[in-house]
Amino acid sequence: MEISGYTGQLIVTDKKIIIKRKGLGGFISRGILNGDKEIPIKNITAIQFRNANWLTNGSIQFSIHGEMGHKGSALSAANDENTLIFTNNQKEDFIKAKQLIDELMSNIDKSENKSNQQISIADELKKFSELKDQGIISEDEFNNKKKELLK
Repeated sequence: MEISGYTGQLIVTDKKIIIKRKGLGGFISRGILNGDKEIPIKNITAIQFRNANWLTNGSIQFSIHGEMGHKGSALSAANDENTLIFTNNQKEDFIKAKQLIDELMSNIDKSENKSNQQISIADELKKFSELKDQGIISEDEFNNKKKELLK
């Protein structure tokens, strides 16, 4: 997905977002914010979304673990490298982008939880196998524990 805002473009892939500074708003903010910014989806910790209306522009800001987030007025958001400003006419595209990013973040969380769970089960099986090999538990006790863990 690629969408244009007032201060640049947002490109969303299955693994990352890319903030490109192009267009009039991008030209204005480019003096402060040079170059494109790529953020892996897994590094996004929060998304702040301010809706646009007929009177004010909206913004989408990405918080990243280990970075200080932008704080301040909507006007100063144009100077934040993790924020894009969009107009009321661009609002629907940014709402869809936020929904897509939320979904991708959720899928990563589910995948990591499943991976961690599989590692934990493997660690437990290894531990009980070692206990069996040391004669601390019997073969039957090991097999029962193995069945219990693999349910």
